[in-house]
Amino acid sequence: MGRGRPAKLQGRQATCISLEDRHRAYLKKHNLEASSHYRDYIDTLIQTDESPIVQLENEIIELDKNIEELQTERAQKFQQLQKLKTDQEEHTVKQKEEEEFETKKRIYIANYKENIRKEGKCRKMWLDHLLTAYKFETYADAKSYVRDIWIEEGIPEKNVKAFLGIN
Repeated sequence: MGRGRPAKLQGRQATCISLEDRHRAYLKKHNLEASSHYRDYIDTLIQTDESPIVQLENEIIELDKNIEELQTERAQKFQQLQKLKTDQEEHTVKQKEEEEFETKKRIYIANYKENIRKEGKCRKMWLDHLLTAYKFETYADAKSYVRDIWIEEGIPEKNVKAFLGIN
């Protein structure tokens, strides 16, 4: 339990109550906070004074407040759920597009191996095409990727290096 009064005193007024030593000892013994204990005690007195109709009306008002809070919380959680679902769908779509792009790049480069015999040496125009179309950052990255694919395809490494101009 916190000490002192709450941070917000909405609809409240601070008062000072003097306690006898035996009252303070009782509160301390039962680990009770004086202000909240007296508020609860006064609420109990008010409820016994009120008619059953007023008590039910107050309970209904309190339940309505709780329902409103729960509906707000539900709406927030529903929005959070929708956002998580859309984020997951976007991630899945993006991942699938990246996989398709990688597959197309691999197929294109694997099929280009036929040009090793025709062209003899790698042309700068083809490397430029790889940089723009397949998003390689440098010529070295593109050549390294092509070398790895072609070696996997069974082309001798010396032929690949000779075509790409790699030492």
